Amino acid sequence: MRRIIRAADIFSHRLASQHGVTVPQLICLTRIVEADGITIKKLSNEVFLSPSTVVGIIDRLETRKLVQRQRSGSDRRLVHLLPTDLGKQMAAQCPSPLQDALATALQSLPDDDQQSVAMALERLVSLMEIDKVDAAPILETLDNLTGTAADVEDHTLGGVL
Repeated sequence: MRRIIRAADIFSHRLASQHGVTVPQLICLTRIVEADGITIKKLSNEVFLSPSTVVGIIDRLETRKLVQRQRSGSDRRLVHLLPTDLGKQMAAQCPSPLQDALATALQSLPDDDQQSVAMALERLVSLMEIDKVDAAPILETLDNLTGTAADVEDHTLGGVL
């Protein structure tokens, strides 16, 4: 566990020092670039963070001129988040979040091994008595790998697992 947490910490610090963004900022920026325009509410739902957390992240991304807010022409209440050219460049230059590399590696495992990993992680969560914690499932990877819902990560781990 210490090695996993340490790897997450190292990745997070390296990302911040080399690219000037945090893991949650990168995840939001990447999703905005992929969607080429998205509302805060939809982004919040897709990255499993509260709207207030996303607003803070967007404020920082906007200050750095990586995204811009644009009011909808048909409904002035809706605000769309659009990537700037600089934001698109940043998303292309930054390494993918560490959990993407893990997800890819896990997907290459045989189905039996994937199931074993999923069960072991579910057991670990149970042993740590964190199964009742409402952890943001932004970084879930097991759901995509095994078809079972398993909250194995949250954003406090810096985006690893």
